[in-house]
Amino acid sequence: MSATKTRWFVWNPNGRVPHFEHSTTRNARLEAERLARQNPGQKFLVLQSVCEVVKDDVVWVEHEKPKEEQCEIPF
Repeated sequence: MSATKTRWFVWNPNGRVPHFEHSTTRNARLEAERLARQNPGQKFLVLQSVCEVVKDDVVWVEHEKPKEEQCEIPF
């Protein structure tokens, strides 16, 4: 699996699941500060992703073509 860029999320433990991905720590911190100002007394956490996992259920495996399909028709 190839490496992907780290992402940051802002989460309020008493709110909804975060959906927006921030590309930098700075942007996530600014958003957490903005939300905290709008919601006095509520906690906003800046979370950093450390890895991701994907389970693939479908894998395509190409097989050799039968000999009659291997000849090329010149038109």
